[in-house]
Parts: sequence; structure tokens; C-alpha cells
Amino acid sequence: MEISSGRASVDPQGAYALVVEGLCVNLGGQPVLSSVNLTLPAATTVAVTGPSGAGKSTLLNALGGLQPAARGRVVVAGRDLNRLSDDERAELRLREVGFVLQSSGLVPELSLQENIALPLELAGMRRRGVRDRVAEVVAQLGLTTCARRRPSEVSGGQAQRAAVARAVAARPSVVLADEPTGALDSTNREIVLDLLLEQVERCGSLLVLVTHDPQVAARCARQVRIVDGRVAAGVGAAGG
Repeated sequence: MEISSGRASVDPQGAYALVVEGLCVNLGGQPVLSSVNLTLPAATTVAVTGPSGAGKSTLLNALGGLQPAARGRVVVAGRDLNRLSDDERAELRLREVGFVLQSSGLVPELSLQENIALPLELAGMRRRGVRDRVAEVVAQLGLTTCARRRPSEVSGGQAQRAAVARAVAARPSVVLADEPTGALDSTNREIVLDLLLEQVERCGSLLVLVTHDPQVAARCARQVRIVDGRVAAGVGAAGG
């Protein structure tokens, strides 16, 4: 894995799950990210740390094609986001990018299993394939007994497990998680983090996880620290 604030290598063959080259992002006319470069392979886990306001969540949004770059580029699964239309970026997100937010972000009118099925249905998967995949991840994340309930009818830990299930259901190349355990108590934090790491390993996905929690960051194979919109350091976690 290469991490720097200098120039990154181009990845025309799609050898990496994610390549960021010279990424600059402005919000309200002010620079938030400056010359960020990342070269990240599949099947690894990366924690993004740094002080509040450093640009961590903005980086995650840019990686998922939700925040346009002022300069530079982001390549996801071999696709340059700058070269895609809005519809093509939305299609790429459905198939190649999973999101886990601090609040589960589940659709309140749908059951947990319907929430998990939604991105698969939008991506055009056949009904039987959707049913089988949803049943698989529901079982793996311990949601069988509450899968037919709505988000308001389950605990915060169960809702966040459903959010993880939804993020990995399509077996995406990249999973982007923004403080996925930040709203949970210590017991559920460990359960959800264990399940998230287990699922991205099963799928062979790259996980990029924003966190303020050093214990959560230490569970990832690598850490990237963002300070004032720039990459300040990239290190391997103990044992990683």
C-alpha cells in the first residue's frame, strides 16, 4: 500500500481496489483536502484517523463519488470517477461500493431484510439471487430473528448489523465506513466491528474506515492520518 501527499502511481489496469491521485476538494470555496494520494489493494483494511474537521468524512465522500474533486482523480475498481456520468457513478456505487454510516441510514419504512435487499434489487439482481444472498448475510450477522422488523423495532446494535449486511450484500470492491461504531455502547461496538471485519474478509473487499477511536483503528491492517486536509502519516497496525 502506498500513501503520500506527493504524486501517486496511475493504475490503468485496475490492479488496485482504490487509487487516489492528487485529490483536492473544496467546500464553500475553501480547500478541505489537498493533494491526497492513496494506492490501496483489495482485501485489506485501512483506518482513517485525525482531528475533527481534518477532512476525513469529506475524503470518504470523495472516494464514494458523492463529493466532486476540484482537482485530481479517484479510481474505484479500475473506473475513473471523473470520466463517469452521474448515472454511471450511481451504478458503480451499487455494484462496487458499500457504505456504513454512524447512524444506520436504513429506510425506516422497510424491514431489515428489505433494506439489505434494496441495493441488490436496484442493481438488477434476479429475485432468487436476492433472496438467497439476503438470507446468507442475515444468518452470518445474527439477524434471523429480527429480519422482518423495521429499524424502529430493533436495537441500535441490530440496526447497525443490518447496515453492515446491506453494505456487503453485493460483495463490493470497496466498503466505506464513517464512524460505524461511534453511536454504539462498548459491547455492541465490538460485535459490530468484528462482524464488519469478518464480512469484508469474506468478500475480499477493501475497507476504508473513518474513526476517532484508537482501539477501532488498531484493528485495521493500516492507518492513515489526515491533518489539515493532507495525509500526515500512513502506518501498519501492530501485527498488521
